[in-house]
Amino acid sequence: MMYQYKNPRLASQYRGTMSLLLVLGIEAHLGCLAAVASAPADYWCVVPSTKVPPPEQQLRQIVRSLEPRPAELTVELGNVVESRTLDPARYKPFSRLDGEHVLLIDDSWVTGSSAQSAAAALKLAGAGQVSTLIVARILDPAGWPPTRRYLNSTPDAIYDPQVCPWGGR
Repeated sequence: MMYQYKNPRLASQYRGTMSLLLVLGIEAHLGCLAAVASAPADYWCVVPSTKVPPPEQQLRQIVRSLEPRPAELTVELGNVVESRTLDPARYKPFSRLDGEHVLLIDDSWVTGSSAQSAAAALKLAGAGQVSTLIVARILDPAGWPPTRRYLNSTPDAIYDPQVCPWGGR
């Protein structure tokens, strides 16, 4: 599903599930974020996809449909290079920030380079705090031995929407 929901021809099949996962994380735990960060988010920001042009960016459309939410901060693609390393130049915040708290939302965490690069770009643009909510984590036990070890050591680990992504409770 995480690979297919970005495809404009298949988006309608997966939009509901993506919306549900995002709403579960936000509705159940947005108060936790404010407690952990000592402040609610002033802005929400979606990490743009490097593979899908902006009008078809499904996650941005889903986030825009949620209510209530803080004012949106747009981050545009900057220096797009397919890279799995930290590179704040990959993203350009639409406006300058003045110490605000930004909730950065990304659809999936594979290596973390996209979310970390976007967070660094927001900090360089003046964000006081950046908190990240990832909708799904892609685990590849065949391709990365630490993932295999993690899954083998916690066979009962399953997704639980009641567990806070920020506080772990």
